Amino acid sequence: KKSDGTYVTSNTEVYKWIEKNCYKFGFMIKNLKGKEHITGTKHEPWHIRYIGNTDISKVLHQKEITLDEYLNEVNNDSLKLLFKGSNLDKIVDKYLTLEDICKICNIEVLKEIRDKIDFEQNIKVSQIKMSKLKINSGDIFFCDQQIWQHISKEMADKIAIEAFNDGASLLFSKRKILDVNGNEIPTIIVNNPLDCIVRIGKYIRNQYSIPTIGITGTCGKTTTKNLVYLALAGEFKTHTNNANANDVNNVFEFITKLDKTYQFYVQEVSGAGPGRVEASSDMLGLNASIVTNIGNYHLDLYKSVDNIAYDKLKIVDNLNKGG
Repeated sequence: KKSDGTYVTSNTEVYKWIEKNCYKFGFMIKNLKGKEHITGTKHEPWHIRYIGNTDISKVLHQKEITLDEYLNEVNNDSLKLLFKGSNLDKIVDKYLTLEDICKICNIEVLKEIRDKIDFEQNIKVSQIKMSKLKINSGDIFFCDQQIWQHISKEMADKIAIEAFNDGASLLFSKRKILDVNGNEIPTIIVNNPLDCIVRIGKYIRNQYSIPTIGITGTCGKTTTKNLVYLALAGEFKTHTNNANANDVNNVFEFITKLDKTYQFYVQEVSGAGPGRVEASSDMLGLNASIVTNIGNYHLDLYKSVDNIAYDKLKIVDNLNKGG
């Protein structure tokens, strides 16, 4: 343990036992070593997540994959078994043109780019991605600069190249990226890809007048979210995120799944790095927010508990008027 008693380190006998056996009891090590490009977070031996389903935790352990990777593999029937009660309605197709996206993001596109790309093409909002795991043919991929504080520039480039190889048709990035053959990948250069995602998310969210509740904190977020969701869902059609899908890219994804039939929206919000809670809550247009607690986790990213508090409490600062 560290002196503050917070962390479990990977070289202790206790951790070695947990790593080897926790899956048998429905637990998993959340942020695995070597998976930083997927989790967006450094290996955290102390971050042990309860899955509750030993069949699934066994698959995660045997395949050495993250929960995100597992969810990307399974079909909707499997998801329904895993997350009984969560919303899994298929998104009603909603479109923006590429021109619309650039206007929302306040991007002035150079003529030479316009000559190469069809800006009148329709883009489904579900085709706008920040996660390489969920890329489909024709998607546009926002290379999130914020995540690059956790991984090397080379790894960030690799993620963008893999997204393109998996079918992404266009990148929004802070800089040009070359493929393995040294050719430029079709890219629209922007100052801040994360800011673009926030602007698009806000635009989509503002199409719906659905009371929205955001939940953050150092721990207890998922449990609190589930309790709030279950309390509302008994009476109202309520939209929520699956499991603990709570980072900016997850928040954006669940915003794109909104439709006019929902009466409430409950969203868990994570601070996987400075500025992430602010970005998510800015998109969500919150009517109410809950902070479960503020503790001294992720000090490697935040440096102090005051910085953690400042970040988490952005979920309060970004409440709508009267929230």
